[in-house]
Amino acid sequence: MNRTGEPLQGVPVVALQLNTSSDERQATLAGAVQGGARQTDDRGRYRVLGLQPGKYIVAALADAAALGVGTSTPQQPVPIYYPGSSSTAYAVSVTVATKDVEGVDFALGDVPSARVTGVAFDSDGAPLVGTITLTVSHRSGNIVPTPRT
Repeated sequence: MNRTGEPLQGVPVVALQLNTSSDERQATLAGAVQGGARQTDDRGRYRVLGLQPGKYIVAALADAAALGVGTSTPQQPVPIYYPGSSSTAYAVSVTVATKDVEGVDFALGDVPSARVTGVAFDSDGAPLVGTITLTVSHRSGNIVPTPRT
């Protein structure tokens, strides 16, 4: 739903499984084989299928069009983590046992975002040929979502 309580239709929702390895908490896309990302229906409801028992954070991927915010340039969806934050530091985990979990409702709103552009150079000063992966620092203590390439 949006900040005024109206349901949002067609918003992708994903579940990220929380894993702890050594001293870091990672969040990886879960349920992809059995259901993966699901979109909200006309009543703003969603279901993510195929989740195994464990701890998850739930995220909605809201863009300007879904939120009803007019923009002249295409925007990349910004993840909003349950219960309504754009930061994993404030995400609340949901524990899935052996039955359905209900009541994981959250409001989405316009989130300030920025675009980072530039040129990467190799050690000789020439433009880099290849890909770059961006990720959250493990030292932050925050949940580390899947890196973006």
